[in-house]
Amino acid sequence: MLFQIAVSLILLLVSPAIGLARSDCDERALARSNTSASTHAIESPHTDLSRSGLRPMFVSRVASLSHTPPEFFALTGSTPSADSFKEKSMGLVIDEKPQRKRRFRLDQPILCVSPSGDMLRLRDFLRSIALGGSSGGGKSTIMGIVLQAALESHHTAYIACAKSDTADWARNIAVRAGREDDVVVVDGSGQWRFNPIDYALKNAGDAWSIDEALDEVWTMVEILNRGDVTRQGDAFFEPACKQCTRYVMTVLWLAYGKIELRRFLSTVQTLPAGFGALEESPERSEIVKHLSEARKRFAPGESLELDLAEDYFLKEIPNLSDKTRSSIQISTTVKVAGLFQRGIFPVLFEKESNISPDDVLTGGKILIWNFPMSKYRAIGRAVGVGFKQALQKAGLRRLETHQGPEEELAPCGIWCDESQAWLTDFDSEACERGRSSRLYHVYSYQSNSSLARGFGGGEQGIGKTDDLLANLNIRIMCSQTDAKTRKASSETIGMEEVWVATEGSNLGTGQSGGGKSGGWSVNSGQSESFTIQDKPALPEQAFMGLKNGEDGVVEAYLFKGGAEFKHNGKRFLRVRFLADHMKPGKVFPLYPKVPLSIWFDKTPTARSWAFHIPLWKVVCDCLRSPRNTKRNWIRWIAFWGDVREILLEEESND
Repeated sequence: MLFQIAVSLILLLVSPAIGLARSDCDERALARSNTSASTHAIESPHTDLSRSGLRPMFVSRVASLSHTPPEFFALTGSTPSADSFKEKSMGLVIDEKPQRKRRFRLDQPILCVSPSGDMLRLRDFLRSIALGGSSGGGKSTIMGIVLQAALESHHTAYIACAKSDTADWARNIAVRAGREDDVVVVDGSGQWRFNPIDYALKNAGDAWSIDEALDEVWTMVEILNRGDVTRQGDAFFEPACKQCTRYVMTVLWLAYGKIELRRFLSTVQTLPAGFGALEESPERSEIVKHLSEARKRFAPGESLELDLAEDYFLKEIPNLSDKTRSSIQISTTVKVAGLFQRGIFPVLFEKESNISPDDVLTGGKILIWNFPMSKYRAIGRAVGVGFKQALQKAGLRRLETHQGPEEELAPCGIWCDESQAWLTDFDSEACERGRSSRLYHVYSYQSNSSLARGFGGGEQGIGKTDDLLANLNIRIMCSQTDAKTRKASSETIGMEEVWVATEGSNLGTGQSGGGKSGGWSVNSGQSESFTIQDKPALPEQAFMGLKNGEDGVVEAYLFKGGAEFKHNGKRFLRVRFLADHMKPGKVFPLYPKVPLSIWFDKTPTARSWAFHIPLWKVVCDCLRSPRNTKRNWIRWIAFWGDVREILLEEESND
């Protein structure tokens, strides 16, 4: 209590200093941006500044970078397009000035969830997070709070938007976190392009490049053939079709060093109809020309892959019956033809890439993938999955090529709203292996059944759902109406031993004596016993009474892989998350959102802890560098008072 009073008095005494610092914060930022020679990529043309919540300081910075008067943005409400800035061959522009290498410790606190010191740290994020709750249960509010804390901790992010308003929501969170310059929005306009085949061929390594490129195409084709409603039918891609696809891609890669989708489709459509067709008019089969080009680079015996492909097209295919051969051709053509749809081809295959997973992993970008399901349906899923899976594989590989301490690897989060729309078979492996590569996943979903549908449904979908959830070790469980999901959540937390009292009573009557002189007697007795029984630590009905945000408060149960919380000594903790529209307190207007409020919380409340500096560290820094005494104390007090302008300014100065 004494500490709480002391902190409150300090905050009142230094509030004038905070006010002065807040007033000149924008001026210092503007002066620094006017002298900066670095170039930043802007996420998208024609962005409505008033709608996205960009501060005037950011408008002035954009104006200085593009040599455009700030009044222009005030009148037009737009920012410069990405094409007005220079680009690299396979990615976005990274600041040319040397960047300070940050270190990301596993015990770095990101989100504080109780006044007892319970935290979600980096090591918890790297175990991946599952955020479950029924529609309207407050998942978006919770994901926004957790995402903002991660961005303030300088994590990079890929955000898949399943709803039409998610892109603006994610952009505003990045602005509040001070990361607006890192935002890139990819949509169906074709401004930003990524070719997953080219990326796989150039980055997967010679031994596995074809297999990885085939896997990217195969995954997108599978998504497209699930239809508008995710489901899994019979085996839709026969092994023969996959074999044909792989050998065509192999020949094109060895002949030309690249794989163009148009050339691939034309090659499949003109496969030789038999040995007679090969002898009479070999020029009608494009595969013959491609094999000839490949042989100019590789003699027989130098490439086993080319030798196998040559035997396949010149011996096996012509030897098949017309019905079998045409079945393979038609099936392969129909499946791959889906990649030529308007929403897919311009973004993935038409031109060279100007964005890649490397911009997220090493470039520090926040990539918002804006292909909402209401507009793009299966096309949006296929495009989003194509980039997500390439990012997952690149993230798992980066530890092999990283030079330097592992702590210098920036954590990368894959955030999927309505994650059932973005699921692939590779997700479980990526969650399982991602921790060592600083790659984690945050998946929101409505119920376990929705995840099963995302995997195609049926017993196979249920099995894949169980496998995925087993690798999402941090659970945030909101209000839930689905009985099966409530039961599964209760079973996840587990059982606990409790003493159960059993009370018994008996009542008996009897006749004493004989004949008419006899009487009746009544006997009664009670007994009580205690036994130890296993009961659910959190009964499933507990998930039905949680607040869903109507009053600005969302409640959820937090589970950290079985670890006990300091606040209650249990494996679960009921935490509240504060929405933006929550009304401030009457006595203390900043309560309960500012971090200082943690000392007055009656209910554990989640707050970003990314800018927190321990008091002992402030004192040590002041003793080590007396010149920074004022700055350190102002920064410490600004955190407790949630003076974001000062916090973001000091963070940029570092």
